[in-house]
Amino acid sequence: PYAPIELIEPNTLLPQPGEKPERLINLINEFKQKALDLSIGCNPFMTFIFYARTIPLLVLMEFLECDIDKVTKLADFLGLKAYSMIDQKEVSLPTKSPDKVILIWERGTSSRKYYYPSFFERLLELQSYLEKVDPIIRQVRENLIKQAIDQIHVTFEPWKDYEPIFPFLLRKVVENATSWLYTKNGRVVEIGDPKKELPNKIWLRDFLIKISPIVSIGLADISFSTSWITLNFHSLAKEWIEKVIENEGKI
Repeated sequence: PYAPIELIEPNTLLPQPGEKPERLINLINEFKQKALDLSIGCNPFMTFIFYARTIPLLVLMEFLECDIDKVTKLADFLGLKAYSMIDQKEVSLPTKSPDKVILIWERGTSSRKYYYPSFFERLLELQSYLEKVDPIIRQVRENLIKQAIDQIHVTFEPWKDYEPIFPFLLRKVVENATSWLYTKNGRVVEIGDPKKELPNKIWLRDFLIKISPIVSIGLADISFSTSWITLNFHSLAKEWIEKVIENEGKI
């Protein structure tokens, strides 16, 4: 939308015989730096949007130190949908019970001929393009995730209730497969495919709040329905899940 500050004639970038293409190299390096500056983990706006793509409403309000009306406007701007962590139904914002609501980014919409990606799908697409410009950008993002893992402290208690879930999640990470958790009356009651009933039913709201930090940093993505949720984990989540199991829910 803006004219470049300096117009560069392509033929001026070509070196004379025996010369190094210094101007062309400098231009490429500058382009790579601009791509890095725009990427998740370096650009504050891009990083915030990525973190906020799936987040409990109250967590976002406390992080931004703002009221429900301002967060409602932000959610509308970003295309975030609000869902109850009790019955998993979509709710309208503003709400009087922000502690029971989670914000989740929406997929795009389709017509007969076209697919219209959502705001967050375009964000991830941009990140993918940037990583192709310079592989360092992907490394920066993964380093950010690794650093964040060490700073996340969560307690899954009582551990006997959560214990059956994490070996299942670990297996799905190794298999690079989707983890299915089935819900009823606000609790996680079954896991897996085929389904396996949990001996102790955990509250879905508690589980979502506990795992929200790893979702925000990019270790997992959540999909929501009225009777189930799915989790798709990044390969780096394997180490984190192993720590949860090793420390019996205290990390």
